[in-house]
Amino acid sequence: MSGGDWINIQADMRKAQRIVKQMEKIGPKAAASALNRAASSAKTAAGRKVRERYTIKAKDVNAAFKIVTKPSAGSLEAVLRAKTGSLPLINFQTKPSAPPGKKQPRGGVKVGVLKGQRKSLEHAFVAKVGTGGHVGVFERSTRRRLPIKELFGPPIPEMLNAEEVRKELEQTFSDTFEQRINHEMDRHLARLMGG
Repeated sequence: MSGGDWINIQADMRKAQRIVKQMEKIGPKAAASALNRAASSAKTAAGRKVRERYTIKAKDVNAAFKIVTKPSAGSLEAVLRAKTGSLPLINFQTKPSAPPGKKQPRGGVKVGVLKGQRKSLEHAFVAKVGTGGHVGVFERSTRRRLPIKELFGPPIPEMLNAEEVRKELEQTFSDTFEQRINHEMDRHLARLMGG
C-alpha cells in the first residue's frame, strides 16, 4: 500500500467520523422539531374541540391557552398551560349580547354555555360598567339598585379537562409526533449528507 493510498483512507475516515458526530446531534434536533409541531397541533385540536362543546370564541381560548415551554435539542420538553380564572359570562352565547339601552328585556338574559343548552337567568341583565366600559352579565346582590355582581362561566382549564377534549389533545399530540419524527430525521440527514 503506497503512502498516497494511506493518506486518502485517513481522509475518508476523518470525514466518516465527522458525519457520525454530526448524526449524534440529529436525533435531539429532529425530536425537538417534531415535539414543537406536535404541541402546536395538539393546542389547535384541543381549542377546536372546546369550541365544539362550548359557545366560546377562538380568540378567548387562544388568549388563555398557550405553549409556554418550547422544546429544543438541549431540552426535549413541551409545556402547554391554560390560565386559571373564570371567563365572564358575556364571553359565551348570551341574549342580549350587548347592553339593550334604557330598558332591559323582560325575562332576564338567555345564556348558552354548552352548545345546544340554553337557560334563562331571570334576574340578570347586560350592562356596560366602569371607566373602561366593560360589558358583562350582571345581577343585583340585593333588592336595591346597587351593588351588582358580574356572572361568570367555567374557566378554560376546566373546559380543557373535559374527557373528550383531553383525549383529543393527547391523541393529536401522539399522532403528530409519530408522523413528524421520521420526516424530521430524514430532513436533517438529507441536509447533513448534502453538506
